Amino acid sequence: MTEDTEINNVIDFTECKLLHLERTFAEEGNLQHAQAMNEALERYKQGAIEIIFSGGMPYMVLPEDSEAETDEES
Repeated sequence: MTEDTEINNVIDFTECKLLHLERTFAEEGNLQHAQAMNEALERYKQGAIEIIFSGGMPYMVLPEDSEAETDEES
């Protein structure tokens, strides 16, 4: 039970950062970038992509198992 409680108390800072960037871009009127952050967040939450940050900006990375599936389909 303690282990389950600890997991529920973990903050996903990647999700927080993407939400912050989406809001910031929307406030600046850059709706294209805001939409891109929203789509990246949804794909991240589904586990379809991983996010890395460089210079404060997010970059999408396909998980290794997705890359292997893509190679097999080709």
